[in-house]
Amino acid sequence: MQTRLILFSLLLVLTVFVVRPTTTHAKVNPLGTLNTTVTNGSDASYNAGTNIQSLVGTVISTFLSILGVIFLVLTVYGGYLWMTAQGAEEEVTKAKKLITQAVIGLAIVMGAYAISYFVTSALETAGG
Repeated sequence: MQTRLILFSLLLVLTVFVVRPTTTHAKVNPLGTLNTTVTNGSDASYNAGTNIQSLVGTVISTFLSILGVIFLVLTVYGGYLWMTAQGAEEEVTKAKKLITQAVIGLAIVMGAYAISYFVTSALETAGG
């Protein structure tokens, strides 16, 4: 139970750092005055490019990024299990199985990302 709580807490913290919808960047122009702009984590302004294709692409990209973080957590956890198994064959097998399943999941996520990238780029060119 405590291991699940630690794993969930780690996943929550990593998700908060990966998914940051709105940040404020302060920029100083060449004259020395301070300009503040609200952006969506990139250099584009918050209201720019709010068409449906961009929104769908952003949602899919964010979702797949979260899945990538989950893969990282599962891989680290599997490595931790393997290192703390101390030669117990059952624990090593469990850790290997977890790592193998995480790698298979990563392959599926990468395939989904490739398909979604292709579809959203096709929608953008068709709609634009």
